[in-house]
Amino acid sequence: MKIDLKYALLPLLLLCTLLTAAATEHAAEFRDSLREAVEIAREGDTRRATRIAGHSVREWQGHENEYYARFVLAVILQYTGDLEDAFAQLLTVADHYDRLRDQATERQVAIVRLMMSPEREDGKHPGRRSRRRVVRMLESILMNDPLGVAAASVHYHLGLYYEQAGRIELARYYYESAADRAQVAEWYDRAFFGTGRISYHEAQASPNDMSLAIQSYDLLVRYLENPYTEIYRVVATQMANRMVEQIHESAFENARFYDNRRHPPRTRIEAFRNFISNYPNAPQAEQAQLRIEVLKAQFAEELGLP
Repeated sequence: MKIDLKYALLPLLLLCTLLTAAATEHAAEFRDSLREAVEIAREGDTRRATRIAGHSVREWQGHENEYYARFVLAVILQYTGDLEDAFAQLLTVADHYDRLRDQATERQVAIVRLMMSPEREDGKHPGRRSRRRVVRMLESILMNDPLGVAAASVHYHLGLYYEQAGRIELARYYYESAADRAQVAEWYDRAFFGTGRISYHEAQASPNDMSLAIQSYDLLVRYLENPYTEIYRVVATQMANRMVEQIHESAFENARFYDNRRHPPRTRIEAFRNFISNYPNAPQAEQAQLRIEVLKAQFAEELGLP
């Protein structure tokens, strides 16, 4: 995946001028070397830019300048499409140099997002399964900085990975963990909806289990009522409406279960009355009322009706 380097690498020019290693004897030479790598990359000669940044990494090995050089090298690699090598450089930075840990971790997450299979555009499905390499990358970020600024994002993407892989309990665990840790509304929103989407598909897979539909509906309604959720509002509304339909269908089938000769007329009538009482706005309510009238006419004498 290639991006217009002229714009993508502009922030690195600022980084190169703000290096905290500027107090060292060779700071100007080091800073100029990284600036040259960025400028050359912007001009399109990414192979040469990579060599220059890589040389700075080797030259300053063991010094804090090494990690600034690795960061610059990683960004050049990222924007030329060498995502796994870029990730490896950033992992080293995050693991060994606290001053750049947050920036390196956030860029690692950005790389993983590029490598993951996207969820369906409307959010109704998590998307096809991502490569196994993705989960190892996410786990390495979490192990390196479990309480860092990107923790909620990492937990969310682990949830998405496992949902794509069909490992629903792990997905649910990581979504809930992401929502608990989220300090940014986006990750709370995405994680909250992830649990709702799981619940929705579980209910869809078992249409005769009304308890799953009720559970899914309640969760989706809580999502919609939350002031910090917005990204999936349209699809969550559609899902909640479908759960209402499924609850009505299941409840009506439960009423019809009693409508046979094995049950006395009063029981049969009461089943339909309970349905109407609980779901007066259901499309099946009129059908239930008609059935009550038929049963009353059919068993008038037994029911003591005039």
